[in-house]
Amino acid sequence: LNLDLETLRGVRTAALHRPATISSEAGGDWYDATTIDERRLLFVIGDVAHHGTAAVGEMGRARAIVLTHALQGASPRRIAARSSNTLHRLSDTFTTACIATYEHTSRRLTWTSAGHPSPELLRRGHPPQFLVGTHGPPLGVTGDVDYEMGQVGLEVGDIIVFYSDGLIERRTHDIDSDMARLLDACRDQAGLVADLPNALVERLHTTTAHDDDIAVLAVEITE
Repeated sequence: LNLDLETLRGVRTAALHRPATISSEAGGDWYDATTIDERRLLFVIGDVAHHGTAAVGEMGRARAIVLTHALQGASPRRIAARSSNTLHRLSDTFTTACIATYEHTSRRLTWTSAGHPSPELLRRGHPPQFLVGTHGPPLGVTGDVDYEMGQVGLEVGDIIVFYSDGLIERRTHDIDSDMARLLDACRDQAGLVADLPNALVERLHTTTAHDDDIAVLAVEITE
């Protein structure tokens, strides 16, 4: 799934989606970057379990459900909880997602993670860091769950990187090693949002062969 990113106030965005090359079946990765209201933006990256036609259909359903709850003005934790409840009733699979809102006036990012890898903050003059501490179960696993939220104040020039696990995971590596490789790949990348998604794929994938979809959404604060 490749989505055209709209022009959003106060940020610059870049994204990519690359389907798996080893498997012939499409996956269920997606991203969203959209305006909620005059104050807030929504950023989402999601990954439906499994591959194939069913996963693509479930991706469309999960994306629509998350977006619907977001446009009703809910916080990320409420978006996640309500989406999980709906998908638990309607879906036969589960979906990991990182859901975030950004408020212009305060330059504050609020996010929650539903079984999804943590987003990463790139700030000039500082080492890259993961925004951690908000992990909850994937959407659809249960209909009764309360997600935690994290908040961070951002500065002009900061970049937030959202990504699916296809960017980092290797069957022969442990997850800590995979996350360390991503941190290393992001060093000296602040201020380069337009080229960042492609640069990360090139740094982390030495060949064009990969057995999972890759999705990356990079967001730079511009004002």
